[in-house]
Amino acid sequence: MSNVSELREQFNRLDEDKDGFITLAEFKAYHSRESKGNMNESDIAKKFADIDSDKDGLVTFDEFIQANKR
Repeated sequence: MSNVSELREQFNRLDEDKDGFITLAEFKAYHSRESKGNMNESDIAKKFADIDSDKDGLVTFDEFIQANKR
């Protein structure tokens, strides 16, 4: 998924409160719904930490794009 508009759509689905950031709670809620139990909380938290490159507890759209380039 490298198209910026597709990434924006996915980011917006995760950003439930539409504040421009994805929190760990939003990330967990999304993955709980979408993974149907295939990811445990520890795996989800690790994936979030990998995306949150500045470690401020929030994933910005820029961080989201960078993570999807890897």
